[in-house]
Amino acid sequence: AFGQKEQHLQKVVNQLRTENERLKQGSQDAASLQGQLQRAQQQLAESGTKLAHQSERISAIQQELEATRAENSKLSSNVQRGVIVSEQLESMKASLQGKDDEIFQLRTQLNKNTIEY
Repeated sequence: AFGQKEQHLQKVVNQLRTENERLKQGSQDAASLQGQLQRAQQQLAESGTKLAHQSERISAIQQELEATRAENSKLSSNVQRGVIVSEQLESMKASLQGKDDEIFQLRTQLNKNTIEY
């Protein structure tokens, strides 16, 4: 009976050792996974920070784009007004040229009339 108990206890000890080894391995695996999780969390935090910086840059670029569009709109309006003024000046220039021709004809007529007198 004593030999059987010793054999049984040896079997239980062996089972406990095997279980202990499995638990040690599981513990090491868990520690490894914990380390991977911490690295992943750190990478996620870094990505979040980068994303926030990119978002700020995008916002600044959008504001700059809006300001540029507004400036372009003003410049376009100024160009359109410039074209209108240019056309008006050309029209006035043509009108003045016509007046110059009229004045020349009137002077010529006046000179003829003066010579005839």
